[in-house]
Amino acid sequence: MNRKRAPLVFWSDVPYLAPECGDHKIIWELNRHQHWIALGRAFWLTGDARYRDRFVAELGSWIDRNPPLMGINWASMLELAFRSLSWMWAIQFFVDDHKDEGSPWLVDLLLALDRQLTHVERNLSYYFSPNTHLLGEALALYVAGRALPELAASPRREKIGRTILLAEIDRQIGADGGHSERSTHYHRYTLDFYALALTIARITGDEGPIERFEHAVAGLGSAARLLADDQGRIPHIGDDDGGMLLPIAGRESDDLRDSLAVAATLVANPDLHVGPLPEEAIWMLGPSIQPPAPGARPQLSAALPDTGYFVSRSPSGDHLVIDGGPLGYRNGGHAHADALSLTLSVGGVPLLIDPGTGCYTTDPALRDRLRSTALHNTLTLDNRPQSVSNGPFQWSHVAKTRVHAWRTNGTFDFFDAGHDGYHPAEHRRRVLSLHGDLVVVADLVSSTVPSEMHGAAVHWHLDPRWTIDVRGRRAVFTHACDRPVRVGLVVPQGLLEEFSADEETGLGWHSPVYGRVDRTTTVRVSHSGSAPFWMVSVFDLDSDNPVAEVDWVPVWAEAGAIARATAIRITRAASVDHVLFAEPSEDTEHLTAENAESA
Repeated sequence: MNRKRAPLVFWSDVPYLAPECGDHKIIWELNRHQHWIALGRAFWLTGDARYRDRFVAELGSWIDRNPPLMGINWASMLELAFRSLSWMWAIQFFVDDHKDEGSPWLVDLLLALDRQLTHVERNLSYYFSPNTHLLGEALALYVAGRALPELAASPRREKIGRTILLAEIDRQIGADGGHSERSTHYHRYTLDFYALALTIARITGDEGPIERFEHAVAGLGSAARLLADDQGRIPHIGDDDGGMLLPIAGRESDDLRDSLAVAATLVANPDLHVGPLPEEAIWMLGPSIQPPAPGARPQLSAALPDTGYFVSRSPSGDHLVIDGGPLGYRNGGHAHADALSLTLSVGGVPLLIDPGTGCYTTDPALRDRLRSTALHNTLTLDNRPQSVSNGPFQWSHVAKTRVHAWRTNGTFDFFDAGHDGYHPAEHRRRVLSLHGDLVVVADLVSSTVPSEMHGAAVHWHLDPRWTIDVRGRRAVFTHACDRPVRVGLVVPQGLLEEFSADEETGLGWHSPVYGRVDRTTTVRVSHSGSAPFWMVSVFDLDSDNPVAEVDWVPVWAEAGAIARATAIRITRAASVDHVLFAEPSEDTEHLTAENAESA
C-alpha cells in the first residue's frame, strides 16, 4: 500500500486530495463497511456466530478510533452516506430479539449513525459535487428517514432526501435515460440509487414519489441494458472507481446483471433482464418477489442521443459503443478526453477496450495519462489531447462534438460525427458497422488553414487476453475462449506498430480495476501529411471470408459536387467490397435546396 496516514484533524481541514494522505479512495472504500453485508450474508446462511461477533468488534473499534467530526472518515458526505446504508443493513442482519446481548452495540450504532446523518444533512454536496455525491447523500437520508422512525430527526431527513432525489431526476438523467456524467460506472451507481429508493418507497408505503422513482429506474435501466453487451457487461467509459452501492455477492462492478434484474422486476420490463436470476436480486427484493423472465426480443442497435452514446449490435453478439457526446457533467470531473472513441466486443469477447482509471490523486501523471486521448480508441493530432486536464477532476479546454448522422437497420449501422478539440483542425470520424462482417472506421483530418501539415495517430487498445500478430499494414488478433475467435485489422496506408507496457510512449497499459495497472497491447496507426487527409481502419470479423488487403480507390465527381470523399477496395478471400465516404459540397447542397424549392 502507500504507507501513508491521513492526519486526525477537523474534517474540513483534512487534505484528502493531496498525495501525502495516501489514496483517499481506498481508505474510504474500506470505511464504507460494505463488507459487513458479506458478514451478515454469511451469518444468515450459516448461523455461525463468529460473523456476528466480528461485526460487533469492528463497530466498537471504528467508533473509538473515529471521534465525531475528526479525520478523513468524516470528510466526504457521500462516504458517510454509504457507511450509513451499510450500518442499516447490519441492523437487519445482526439484531436478535431473543439473544442476551453482552454489549449495548445497537444503542452505540444508532447514536453514531444519528451523528453521521446529522453531519450529512448539514453539509450536502450542493456545490462541491452536485452529481452522484448529492444523490447518494439524499438516498441515505431518505432510507434512514423511512426505515428508522425511532430517530427523532427521521421525518426531516426523509423529506430532505425525497426532495433532492425527485429534483435531481430531471437534472442528472437525460431524456434518453443516460446519466449526465457520461461514465458507465456512475450510470450504474445512479440506477442502483433510484432502485433502492423505489424499493424503500414501496416497502414503507411512501406513495408520493413512487411514480417518479419508477420513471427514473425505467429510463436508467433501459440505457444500461443498451450499453451492456449480451452478457450484461458494460465498457469502462469515463471514470470507474470500482465501487458499488451494495456489493452483496462479490460481483465485478462492470457486471450489471444484478442491477438489471432488480430494475426489470421493479418496473416490470422483462427486456432489461439478462440470464438467470442473480442472488443479489433476492436479497434486495425478497424471495417472494420473482422478476419477469428475460425478454424474448433481441436487443437491437440504438442510440442515447442526449447522452451521446451510439450502440451497434449484431445477431452474433458483437457490441460496438461509440462516444459522440459532450465531455461530461459540469466540470467533467469523471470524464475522459475520449471524443469519438469506441469500444468493441466480438461474439461476447471484449476486443477494443477503454483503459480504465487507475487512480484519482496518488499519481497525477498516471491519472492524466489514463484519461488522455492517446489512451482511448480515437485519433490524436500532433501529439495533442482533444481536451486538456487541469487537476484530477477539472479541465481547462474541452472538445465539443457534433453528430452529423446516425443510421441503423438490420444489416448495417452508420455513425458520422466530428469535434473541434484540435482547432483550427477538425477530426471527423465515420464508422460503418456491417453486422457480423466488417467494421470500417474512416477518420478525416481537415483544417481551415490551407495545406497545413499534421501528424496523426489512431490508437487501438486491446483487451490483454488477445494474441496479436502485426505484419506490415495488417494485424491479426486471436482469442482462445470457449471457441477460437479471430479478428483482422487492415489499413490502406500508415505505419502500423504495436506497443506493450511501453514506458516511452505510455502505450500498452490498462487499469482493469481501480488501484491496479496491468500491461496490454496498443496498436497505433500513424500518418503525416497535408490536411485534408484520411486514415482508414478495417476490422474483419468474418473468419470465413478474411480481408487480405485494403487499397485506396480514386474518386471522381463533377467539379465542385463533392467537398471531401474517400473510397477503399476491400479484397477478401471470397469477395471484393467497395466503400465510399463522401459529402456534398456547400454549393451542391445550396443548389439542391434551390431545385427542391423550385420543384
